[in-house]
Amino acid sequence: MKAQAAQIRRCVIYTRKSIAKGLDQEFNSLDAQADVCMKFIERHKDDGWVYTGTYVDAAVSGTTVEREQLTALRRLVKAGAVDCIVVYKLDRLSRDLADFSILMKEFAENGVIFESATQCLQSDTPEGKLSMNMMAVVADYEAAIIRARLRDKIRATRARGRWVGGRPPYGYQLTKQGLQIIPGEADVVRLIYDLHEQGMNVGDIAVRLNEAKHQFRSIGKKPASEWHGQMVKRILMHPVYAGFLRDGDELIKGIHVPFISEKQYFAAVKRLEDSVRHKPQKKHDVLFPLKGLLRCSLCGQEYIGVCNVRSGILRRYYVCKTKAYRSKDKCESPRFNADQMERFVAKQLGTLRDNPNLSAAIIGQLPEFDAHRVADCLYSLDLILQDATPQELDRVFHAAFKSISIDPETSQLNVTLNDL
Repeated sequence: MKAQAAQIRRCVIYTRKSIAKGLDQEFNSLDAQADVCMKFIERHKDDGWVYTGTYVDAAVSGTTVEREQLTALRRLVKAGAVDCIVVYKLDRLSRDLADFSILMKEFAENGVIFESATQCLQSDTPEGKLSMNMMAVVADYEAAIIRARLRDKIRATRARGRWVGGRPPYGYQLTKQGLQIIPGEADVVRLIYDLHEQGMNVGDIAVRLNEAKHQFRSIGKKPASEWHGQMVKRILMHPVYAGFLRDGDELIKGIHVPFISEKQYFAAVKRLEDSVRHKPQKKHDVLFPLKGLLRCSLCGQEYIGVCNVRSGILRRYYVCKTKAYRSKDKCESPRFNADQMERFVAKQLGTLRDNPNLSAAIIGQLPEFDAHRVADCLYSLDLILQDATPQELDRVFHAAFKSISIDPETSQLNVTLNDL
C-alpha cells in the first residue's frame, strides 16, 4: 500500500538583531540565525515543510512590533500565504509580553504554527503554549533589566559630570576622555557671549557671525549651515560652556573644561529671560505646537490656541473649538495651559522611546541631532525634548503624531502615531 504524501507546510524564517554593530561582517548574526532556521526546516522536509522566504529586521528593538519586515510578515499571515513561522529563538520575535501575546493570537486565528529552531516549543498544544508564555515572560523581564541598566548607567555617568546625550555641543568634541574644547569654535562662542553682553540681540548676533563667515559645523553629510537667532539663543542658554551639565531642572558640575565664566553665563540667561518677559508679542506670532493634533473627546472638535498678554507676560492656552466659537451647545471641556500640555505630551513621547522608527523621526527633527545617532540618543530622549524650542517641538509633534484625543474629565491622552 502506497504511503500518503505529507501535507505541504509553507515555512518562512524571521530574524532580528537589535543593534547595527557587526552587521557589516561577511557572515553576521542574522546570517547565523537564518542558517540554523534553514537547517531546522530541512530536518522536517519529510513532513512536508517547504521554505518560502526570509524576513529580516536589522538594528531594530524587540520591545516594539513597529518593524518593517514584521509588519510585512503579519500581512502575509492575514493573507493566508504562510503556514509556519520559524525563528532562531522566541525573543527574536518579541521581547514584550503583551506584544508576544497579540502576535500568538494573530497567528493562531490564521492557522499559523510558530516554531523556535533552538527551543522545544509546540504552539498547538496546551503544554507548548505554557512553555512559550513562560519564555516570553523571561524575555520581557530581560528587556526591562537591559533598559533599567542603561538608564542607571546614563544617570550615574551624568552624576559624575560626564557628557551623555549624543552629539556634543558646538565648541566641544567628544573623545574617550570626555568633552574636549575645539579652539576655533570656542572663539565663536566667546564672541557670541561678548556681543550679547554688549546689548546685541540674538538675531543681530547671527547676522554678524554670517557676515564674518563663521559657519555652524556640518552635521553628518550635511554641509555647514549659516547661523540664525535660535542657534545663538541655544548657545547662550546652554550651561555646558560654564562647566555644567543639565539633569532635569538641576545643574551638575561637569568634569570638562569650561571656557565661559559662570557669571557671564547666568547673566546671559537672565537677559534672555527678561527680554522674553517684557517683550510685547503679537498674537499672530505665537506658536502652538499641538495645533491641528489635539482633539476633544466630548465633541470631536480640535483644540485651538488662544493667548493673552498681561503685564508684558504672554499666557497661552488650548481651548476646544466648539467652546471657543459657538454661542449655544457649548462644549463643557476646560481649557488647558499650553506650556503644561506641551510638556505632558513631550513626556509621553519619552515613554515611547522603545519605538526605533518614532525615535528616528523625533531626533531627525532636532537640528543638533540626526537619525544616524538614534542609538546614542535613545535613552536621553527626555533630556532632548526638555531642551527643545517651541519650533522644534512643533516639528517633533507633527512628525510623531497623527492625532491626540484628550478626555477632559480624566485628562488622559489617546494618541495615534503617524505611519513612520
